[in-house]
Amino acid sequence: MAIPKTIRLFDEISVLHEIINDNSKIHKLRECIDPYSVSIKRHRILRQAIGHLYYLQHPINLTSLAWYLDDHALLDAIGGSSYLQFIADFPR
Repeated sequence: MAIPKTIRLFDEISVLHEIINDNSKIHKLRECIDPYSVSIKRHRILRQAIGHLYYLQHPINLTSLAWYLDDHALLDAIGGSSYLQFIADFPR
């Protein structure tokens, strides 16, 4: 049975929120967000950015994500820095 999109959306935002606020939760990126089934394009972009920052051993936070996305002309594609702030402040 397929998981409704609203539940997947909540789960994706929750996992992204956890990783931004606690980099030790990076394992959830692979466990919870499959790059091929991410329901929203901007979450797929964020997943790739987080994975790349982790690979480069950079901290994963609002500043590093905003810089990375801006450097790769992807910040507007995810909704700008205000969407990053929304994820960081997301209530659980």
